[in-house]
Amino acid sequence: MLRYFVAATALVVAFIVIVTAFHRGAAGPPGRPHYVTATGTPGPPQNAPDVRRTPEAVTGFAPWALSALPECFTQTREVRGPAAYVRAHLGASLLEITVGQELRSGDCSVVRRRARLEVKRGADVALIVPDVVGFSTERTGSPGAQARTLVLVIRSDAGLLLRRYRTRPDSVIVACCRP
Repeated sequence: MLRYFVAATALVVAFIVIVTAFHRGAAGPPGRPHYVTATGTPGPPQNAPDVRRTPEAVTGFAPWALSALPECFTQTREVRGPAAYVRAHLGASLLEITVGQELRSGDCSVVRRRARLEVKRGADVALIVPDVVGFSTERTGSPGAQARTLVLVIRSDAGLLLRRYRTRPDSVIVACCRP
């Protein structure tokens, strides 16, 4: 067994020696270093973007928008399936966020429009797909002691999707705007 190991090692070493001995670079004799001659003056790139520019606002459909804002909403559960199965996971003390109401949690807000929910944070607006129903539980205990629970039910071809989020303790529901 040892003789096969020695023969294999000798073959590998011989192959490496042959390859490195006959390797030639792009130009010049072997063993001589190759240099690249650069032209121009060192400096910053000429096409660099202006760093003082503020980014544009983001707007678009984003059914995952609440999950992308952990400072405002924390997703605690997701249930998919037929309507009867998902409705069994809704809970009893839910109040629907009606059209024209806004749930504020931290520096984020969820506005209920006629056919969609808008998630706003600063200049960014994300639209949660049409056919969504938003529910919210009322707080229990002393005021400000507990966060609200926001539940979204989204209709899809395969049935319903339920996502449950915990809001910040300072969250409020207010009348906001035109539907």
